[in-house]
Amino acid sequence: MILMRQEKPALGWLNASANLRAVDRIDWNVFVMELLITFRDSLRAHSAEIAHLKIHLAAGNNRLEGNITSNESEPSVRGKLETWQLEPILLINARVHIDPDDCERSSKKVCVLRRETT
Repeated sequence: MILMRQEKPALGWLNASANLRAVDRIDWNVFVMELLITFRDSLRAHSAEIAHLKIHLAAGNNRLEGNITSNESEPSVRGKLETWQLEPILLINARVHIDPDDCERSSKKVCVLRRETT
């Protein structure tokens, strides 16, 4: 489910969730790091300024969290999911200085790109 809302003029808000399913073992830390970088690069291409971008993965009692707090910052990832945990729940939360419609288009494009490359 994707919820978009305009809090202030030109501030895009993204709250999304998905149930993921990997067909084989996966390094979830790498997945989250690459997803954060892909989002950041896509938003930069739209001249957007990231206020915050957070990604959470949960499977069983394990949690993995990643975030970026600006266009210039490097992603930070902490926590751990085991490679055999193939069906985590994904949560994405972002506040970005960008037109909300552009935020939605950029987010959908990133999700399609990640789906095609994994």
